Amino acid sequence: MAIFIKGRDGSADSLRKKARRQGWLSLGHGIYCETGDDLNSLVFSNWQDIVYSMFPDAIVSHRTAITLRPEKDTVFLTRPVSAYRNYKVGPLTISVTPGDVQVATRPIGKELRASDDARTWLENLSASRRRGAVPRALGQEMLEVELDKIMARNGETYLKTTRQLANDIAPQLHLEEEAQKLDVIVGALCATRPHSGILKSDRAIARANREPFDANIVNCFDALVRALGNHELPAIKTQLDRQSWRHQAFIESYFSNYIEGTRFAIREAEEIVFERQVDESRHADSHDILAVYDMAVDVDQMITTPSAPDEFRQMLSRRHAFLMHDRPDKRPGKWKEKLNQAGNVMFAAPETVNGTLTQGLERYLDLPAGFVRAVFMHFIITQVHPFDDGNGRLARLFLSAELVSAGESKIVIPNVKRDDYINGLRMANRDEDFRVMLKVMTQLYRYTAALPWRDYDEIVTTLEAHHAFDSPDEGLIRFSRALRDV
Repeated sequence: MAIFIKGRDGSADSLRKKARRQGWLSLGHGIYCETGDDLNSLVFSNWQDIVYSMFPDAIVSHRTAITLRPEKDTVFLTRPVSAYRNYKVGPLTISVTPGDVQVATRPIGKELRASDDARTWLENLSASRRRGAVPRALGQEMLEVELDKIMARNGETYLKTTRQLANDIAPQLHLEEEAQKLDVIVGALCATRPHSGILKSDRAIARANREPFDANIVNCFDALVRALGNHELPAIKTQLDRQSWRHQAFIESYFSNYIEGTRFAIREAEEIVFERQVDESRHADSHDILAVYDMAVDVDQMITTPSAPDEFRQMLSRRHAFLMHDRPDKRPGKWKEKLNQAGNVMFAAPETVNGTLTQGLERYLDLPAGFVRAVFMHFIITQVHPFDDGNGRLARLFLSAELVSAGESKIVIPNVKRDDYINGLRMANRDEDFRVMLKVMTQLYRYTAALPWRDYDEIVTTLEAHHAFDSPDEGLIRFSRALRDV
C-alpha cells in the first residue's frame, strides 16, 4: 500500500508518466495510489501531506485544528482566497475557508501549520453554515467540552492567558463578537462569574460548580443503564435468620479479601473472625478480614443506602475509614490525591471524583431498587476508585447493602470466579461491554441464594464440593457445573 504525492514523491509530470506505466489510480491534484489499495486508510493517514502538497499557503483551522484528523471524511483549512470551496481527493473532502493565515498559528508535522489555541477557540465559536457532512465550527457546547479538557490538563491560568491572547488577535481576524463570547464562557468555567444561562454542556456546568467529572466514565454509566434496561431477572427475595446471616457475612468477607490478595486458610480466618484472635504476624491482613465481616454482619449498615450526593460521599468516606482503620498509610476515609489504575484500566482523576460520583448517583436514583441498582452502585465505585486502596471491598459491601435493603439475596463472589469477575469489570470499563459482568453477577446472585447458610459446616462442605475455594485455574470447570445445577 502506497500513496504518491506531487512534490513529495516527484514532480507532477514525472508522477503522471509513472502512474500511466504502473497503472496507478489518480485521485486528482497530482495524487495517485496503487489499484486495489485501501483508499480510506491511505488518504486519511496521509492527509497532512496531501493538504500541504495542494495548498502550501493554507493553515489547518476550525474544528480540524482541535481534532487534527478528518471528521466524516472532511478536513477544514483557511487560505488567503476570496471564496469558500470544497475539493475532493478520493474519499477526502478538503473544505477551504477564506481568511488570514499569518495570525496566531503553530506548526504541526514537518511543514504544515494550524491555528493556535487562541485562534482555534474563536474560530469554533464563529457562525458556521454547513457546507457538507459536518460544520466547520464546533459550536459553543462542544467547545465547552474541549475547554474543560484543556483546563483539567493545563489549569485555569492557561485558560485565562489564552483568553487574553484571543482578545488581542480578534480584531485582526474580525472575530470580536466571538472574543466577547469566549470571555464570558471562560469566566463562567473559572467560576469568576455566574454560569446560569451561559454554559450549555453538562461537563462545563459541572466544572463551574467545582464538580468536574470524568466524561468517559459517565458515558460508561449511561451505557450500563441501557444494558440493565435490557437485562430481565426476577428478584430473588430472601430472609436469613441470625445464624445464617453471620455465616454468610463471614464467607462474604473471606472471599472479598481473597479477591484483593488477602488470603488465609479458612480455619485461620475462622479464628480471626469468630474467636477474634488476630494473627499478629499479619496484623493488618487480619483486620481486613475482621473489618469487612463487621460491616457485612451489621444489619444497620446493610439496610442503609444513599439518597443524595452528599450523603453518598459521606457514606463512602465513613465506611472506607472503618475498613482501613488499621492501614493508616492508605489514608482511611480520605479521597485519593493521585491517579490510580489497574493494568491498562484508568480510573477517575482525583479532581473529578466528586463530580463523577454525583453523576453516577443521579443515574442510580432513577433505577429500580434491588439487583439493578446494586450492580450499578458497585460499578460506580469500581470505576471511580475514590480511595488509594480498599475500593473493591468497599464496592462489594455497597453491592450487598443495595440487595439487603431491597430484601434480596446478596451476591457472594467466590475465589474460583475471581478472574471472571475482574475480566467483566475490565471489559465494561474498556469497551462498554457488560455481557461478562452481568452474566457473572446473575449467576452468583442465584448461586448465593441457593446455598444452605444456616448450618456452618454444611455451607463450608458445600462450597468445598463445588470447588468455590479453588483458584480459577484449578476449579472453574467444576464450579461451572455447580452453577448449571442452581
